[in-house]
Amino acid sequence: MQWTVRLEARTSGGEVTTSELVTFSRPVVVSTLAEVGLVLSETKALLAKLQASMLCGQVAEYAARHRACQDQGWREGDPVTAISDGDPALPALVRSATGGPVEPILDWFHLSMRVHHVEQVMGGLCAVEPPPLAPLDHAQIDVE
Repeated sequence: MQWTVRLEARTSGGEVTTSELVTFSRPVVVSTLAEVGLVLSETKALLAKLQASMLCGQVAEYAARHRACQDQGWREGDPVTAISDGDPALPALVRSATGGPVEPILDWFHLSMRVHHVEQVMGGLCAVEPPPLAPLDHAQIDVE
């Protein structure tokens, strides 16, 4: 047997969109009751896709109602810059809400964290005298 889960979204304007979330297949005859229904990984995947679809729809509806960006000169289809911590979720949400290209950039805090990490690595690699390391036979741990 095969089941397909579809999500129907209806906007306040009456527009309906349907998206297929996931399809599950199961044998007609199962050997144990543990094989009936969804397993945890399938449930998590279904819930994650449902959440993502709902979020995108809500953001798009919010953007349609609150066109603050248009007051600042932005027009639909214009490129948008999304300042974030580097997670791809925010640019994806902005892209679905605006319908245009999105350029993600790191905010100053997360950018400085990455630069600081590179500085530390380079400092360690370029050290004049590396720290002395004792051979393993001299490093003893008393476990008693």
